Amino acid sequence: MTSADRQLVENLVAIREFEMAQGLARTLKRGKSGSRASSAILSGDVFTDAPVFAPFDWQLSSEGNLGASIDKANKQIVVSAIPGASGFAARQLVRLNSGNHALSWTMSSEQAIAKNALAVSLQCAEEGAQEKAASVVLAPGKNREIVSVPPSACGWYWVSIDVTVPDGAVGLDAQIGDLALSQAAAGEKNVDARSNTPVLPASTSGGS
Repeated sequence: MTSADRQLVENLVAIREFEMAQGLARTLKRGKSGSRASSAILSGDVFTDAPVFAPFDWQLSSEGNLGASIDKANKQIVVSAIPGASGFAARQLVRLNSGNHALSWTMSSEQAIAKNALAVSLQCAEEGAQEKAASVVLAPGKNREIVSVPPSACGWYWVSIDVTVPDGAVGLDAQIGDLALSQAAAGEKNVDARSNTPVLPASTSGGS
């Protein structure tokens, strides 16, 4: 695998040839040491390997005021941001059907995190799409939420870990692990997942 291989995948994504780009990335990753077969929607959900073929692996931000890195030893993604920072810390391009999906994660931080500062968002990646299909605020502890993806012609979505740190707030340093997205069981839903509007987490969550 070379930098030219990675650039070709990125170029195909840029012109929205998602199917071709994903097929190429899978072919090039085949046989890679440490790769594993998985039915998970997200690649690298256990954060044991550095991303190889973003955005089908995690694409990590490295802005001056916002960044993310993989902590392979602790199987976490570490997100850091300063006051006023806004944008995605990490994102991944996935094929996703409409319907209910289960989003699970663990999160910890040595300091309190401003309300709504961290969220996982789903947004259609296809041309002309602007509205987020769903957004789940990440709460500390071990959590599981049902995300309702509304019926549409969209087949490819950006799954992003978004950061919004207000001006004047304390900077953010958080560790996220066990981040997974899967098809929800039949009948499994949150109260807020009954409509096709963005889904927010339930009022209760696990301890920090």
